[in-house]
Amino acid sequence: MTSTDTPRPVIQIGVFAAKEGWLLSHPAVQGRFEDRDEAMAAARRLAHLENWRGRRVDMLVQEPLNARLAAIDPNA
Repeated sequence: MTSTDTPRPVIQIGVFAAKEGWLLSHPAVQGRFEDRDEAMAAARRLAHLENWRGRRVDMLVQEPLNARLAAIDPNA
C-alpha cells in the first residue's frame, strides 16, 4: 500500500496523426490505427489500466482539424 504523500509515477499516452492513419504512443505499446476513434478508444483503455496499476496518466491527443495537441482527461 502506498502513502498518499508518495508521488505516483506519471505515464504519458499520446494519439497523433500519421501519414496513413493514427499512431498510439505509450511507454510499452505503440500502435497504428486507421481511425482516430479506434486510437482514442485504445488510449483510454490503456489509461484505465495504468490508473488501476496506481499510476497517473497524462494523455495528449492531436486534433484532426488544426493539428494542435490537446490534453484530454483519460477518465472522461
